[in-house]
Parts: sequence; structure tokens; C-alpha cells
Amino acid sequence: YAHAITGLNSLFIRGEGGYTGTTRLPYTTKHRLSIAFFWDTSFSSVGAREFSPELGQEAIENFVNNPTPRGSLPGTLSDTHRSGEGQAPIMCWSAWHIYQSGHDKAWLARVYPGLSGYVNFWIKYHSSARGLVKFFNAGQIGDNDARFDRVYNRTTGDEHGNEPVSGFESPDLNAFLVVDMRSLALMAAELGLHAEAVQWKERADKLAQLIVDDCYFPDQAMFYDVTEGKHEIFSGVKDPNMFLPLWAGVPLPESEVHRIVEQHMLNPKEFFRELPFPSLSYDNPRYESGGYWRGKIWPHFVYWMAQTLWRTGYHKEAELTADRL
Repeated sequence: YAHAITGLNSLFIRGEGGYTGTTRLPYTTKHRLSIAFFWDTSFSSVGAREFSPELGQEAIENFVNNPTPRGSLPGTLSDTHRSGEGQAPIMCWSAWHIYQSGHDKAWLARVYPGLSGYVNFWIKYHSSARGLVKFFNAGQIGDNDARFDRVYNRTTGDEHGNEPVSGFESPDLNAFLVVDMRSLALMAAELGLHAEAVQWKERADKLAQLIVDDCYFPDQAMFYDVTEGKHEIFSGVKDPNMFLPLWAGVPLPESEVHRIVEQHMLNPKEFFRELPFPSLSYDNPRYESGGYWRGKIWPHFVYWMAQTLWRTGYHKEAELTADRL
């Protein structure tokens, strides 16, 4: 634990009066990617709350204080640079976890408007006609993910990355938004904004139902990316992202939840081996053991998968997942 804390703490770099002022921000690494990413900051800040909640508070507030003209938050940020329009929405989830450790209501009041604005940015600029939100850049979730090969008409290797994507709707992106909206509902209630809390909860419930209606395929007991505007499987790629609707608590009958878990999550041919929940299912021909988003194990996804197993009653398997990670 001391080693982990020391390593993580060392990545929080103090600014020198630029975009981050004199506060701290967690760089992804100190070599090559020496800048803070929206996603990595969200995860690192949740980790930092275990030993120093104020680190996460400073990091989240730095992103919130540097919005883009359309209300989104930066994809990358440092004291000298900011760029992009964020990544998949998860920072509200992160902020709520940080608040539960620090209980700094003044900080929560400062970041709540900007976090709300980021969720509304997705809804305003990137919703389909039926109300599902769409990825617009592969770098927002998995760069060279095999899910996107159809967009590029490519089938091999790391040939694409941080590039525009379109034409499909994804269960994981919308699941993240459900979690973020529910986190905003909790924040609003904590801040005495009861009408807003109700609105966020209602919006989350509506979106959760849309995920089930449009992205779930009972005949396969699986969520999939779908062709925009249709109940049609887009790529058929299975990865841990497809289980995030369960993590978000979408309204599926318990029997269907168990089918998904037992047929796919706990299937050793697909995901449940010594290296648990690879970024592409073991049975996919494009799986690579060290592939960037084509087989590599990503700890934050395995963390969510362990939580999902625990919440759905598979406690033994959740503990085994944690041990394997």
C-alpha cells in the first residue's frame, strides 16, 4: 500500500500559475504522456481519496475551471495546455466518491455546475434522434477497440486510434451517463437542490430504460453497440464495456441479469480466466494478449466488473476477480 500511495502521489504535479494555478493535477505518466487526461484523472482521483481527498478535489476542480466553449471539459490538461472535449463521462462518479471521503460541501458546490454542464454537453450535442448518446471520437473510450473496425473498414492491428467515429450507439457510453446523472442527483440533494435532484434521477431512469430497449438482445443475453436508430447489432464485438449497463443498474429482470453474468461474464471462453476481463473477449479472432484495446487488461474495467459481480450476488466470483487482478 505504501508503494502504491507513493507512486500515485508522485504523479500529482503542482502548477506554476497557468491553467492549474498552483494546485495539483495527476499526470498520466512522467514520460511521453506527461499530461493529465480526463479519464485517468477521474480514476486517479478516486484512488487518491484513500489517502488524500484534497488531491482529487484539486484535480476535478481544475478540469471544471477550464471548460471549452460548448461547455465540455478538456480531454487533456496541464498547467500550460488544454485540448479536446473530454472523454466518456465518468467525472461526476469520481467527484461523488471524492466527496464521500472529504465531505467538503463548499468544494462540491463549486464543481457541481461544471459537472452538470459536461453531462448536458453530451445530451445537447451528441444525442441521436431517439435520445441515446453517441461517441464521436475513438479516443473517448478505447482508441483501437475492435468495436470500431467497421467504421474504418479495417480488421487488423493498431491502424486507428484517436479518430472520429459515427453511425452507432453504445450501451457503455449511455451507462456512464446514467451513473453520472445519478451521481449529480446525489450531489444536488446534498446541496439542497431538491428539484434538480429529482430531475437528474428521472433523466437517469429514462436513459437506463432506453439502453435496455435499444441495446439489449435477449436471444444472446448480451448488450451490444447498435446501428444508429435501429435495434440492429453494429459490430457484435464483446468486451467488458458491454456489461457496464449492469454496473449502472439498468432495469433488467433479475433472471436476465443472471443469464448475462453466467453465459458471458463468468464464461472462461470469453472473459473469466486468470487474467480477468480482457479488453476484447478471448474467443474473438482479433484478440491479442498484449493488444492495446484488443486484449490488454485495464484495471479500472476489472474494478467495475468486480463491483458488478458483487452487486448482482456473485460475491465469491467478485472476490476471485479482485484476487486475480
